[in-house]
Amino acid sequence: MADSEEDVRVNLVVSKGQKERWDSAKENSPEYSSLSDLIRQSVAHELSQPPGAASRTAKGRETTQPAETEAQTEAIEQITKTLSRMETTLSDLDSRLTNVEQEVTATARAELKNEVFDALPEYESEDSPDGKSADQIAEEINSERDRVSDVLTRLEEQTGAIRVTASEEGQQFYAREGGQ
Repeated sequence: MADSEEDVRVNLVVSKGQKERWDSAKENSPEYSSLSDLIRQSVAHELSQPPGAASRTAKGRETTQPAETEAQTEAIEQITKTLSRMETTLSDLDSRLTNVEQEVTATARAELKNEVFDALPEYESEDSPDGKSADQIAEEINSERDRVSDVLTRLEEQTGAIRVTASEEGQQFYAREGGQ
């Protein structure tokens, strides 16, 4: 088909299996007059496709053009960056929430200590041991008995400002040391 001086010969090296597939395609289609005609028409068809259009590989799989693949890669990178920022933000928020929870818990504990301490009667003398039980204090300040009992134990151990006496039945009574 070298009709003009501008035509140039192009040699291709392909596997034996590829050449057999091309020969079979040429023989099974009246559209192609020769193997060269099949190759020329196939290349012309591929080049006529707009960028981003799907095309078929030699094995018949659909592929996308590099421009579309590049755009998809950029979109995925943007999504990944956004997710990373969101993850960092969530981690920061989780840390801040933990700090707030700790502060609220510490404040509630301090308030309970103050309420318990204020509810304690003042210890006057050994002659008239006076005090309240953990149950009485819990009822008075409207709190749970176990929490009040824990606070009383901590106040006794940490401050020394709490006097503990026991009744004959073994029940403990608590009072503030005088002058507190």
